[in-house]
Parts: sequence; C-alpha cells; structure tokens
Amino acid sequence: MKKRTRGDALALFAAVKQKSMEKYESFAQIVLDFKGENIDTRVVKLRVYELFKGHEDLILRFNTFVTTEYEIKLPSDHDNDESRRLEIKDALSFLKKVKDTFLGKNRKKYAEFLKLMKDFKACRIDTSGVAERVKDLFKGHTDLILGFNNFLPKTYGNTLRPQLDTG
Repeated sequence: MKKRTRGDALALFAAVKQKSMEKYESFAQIVLDFKGENIDTRVVKLRVYELFKGHEDLILRFNTFVTTEYEIKLPSDHDNDESRRLEIKDALSFLKKVKDTFLGKNRKKYAEFLKLMKDFKACRIDTSGVAERVKDLFKGHTDLILGFNNFLPKTYGNTLRPQLDTG
C-alpha cells in the first residue's frame, strides 16, 4: 500500500462532500470513531461499504487508504470478460494515439490530458470529473472519446458517449 498524504485524505473528503453533505458527515463520523478507537478497521470497512454503496469511485479512493485485507471488493459485473480486459499495452497504445493526435499545434491538450491523469491518480479528481474533462478536452475527436471510454468503469461509460454532429 502506497503511503497516503494528508492531501490525499482531504481530496477523499472533498470528493465525498461533493457527492452529498449527509454522506460527508457520516464519513467524518466514521473516521472520528476510528481515530478515537471506538471502532476497528473491520467496522470501518462495513460502514464505509454501506455509506458508499453505488459510488464506485469513492470506494476505489477509500481502498487506497487500507491494506488489501480490508479493501472493499466491488461486484465484478462481468468485468473479467475478454472484451473488457485491458492491459498496459492497451493503455500505452491509447496514450500514443492521444499524443499523435495532439502532437502539432494542440500539444497543450496532450499536456492537459497527462496532468488530468496525474490528478486522478493522486485522487485530486474523481471518475465523473475525469470523464467530463476528457469529454471537453477531446471534443471533436470521437475516436479518442470512445477509446477513453474503455478505461472507465462501466457505470461511467455512458458519460462519454460522443455527441453526433447534426449539421
């Protein structure tokens, strides 16, 4: 497990607060109960699972703060299908396609995309935020939008369906 910083924790709290103030307050109470040694890690996991149910992005972020033993397992939803299995070579191939597309006069867009991916990895932006920003960043490049769709959880896949030009 990678050592998480105070900034990472604050980013998680901000993401929870953005979803719902009620969830934020409940999550803060869970953390306070844990810090006060009123509950153990197992109870934290159970409460967070119930609280974040339906919010896969929050669960994935939460999982970065706990050991593998206490990670919240998400339903597979057939994600192991051959059609859905992605490998590093797929990510590298997509990254090259983005770079090639924006190599000339739009080099700034490529840099923005890399920064966005870095922010996502550092939990400074959630999955829905990434989906929206990529949709804007890749506007006019349907192939890139659909390509990026492959790397999103299925629940976010529809977020990036490209708008068809009507005229």
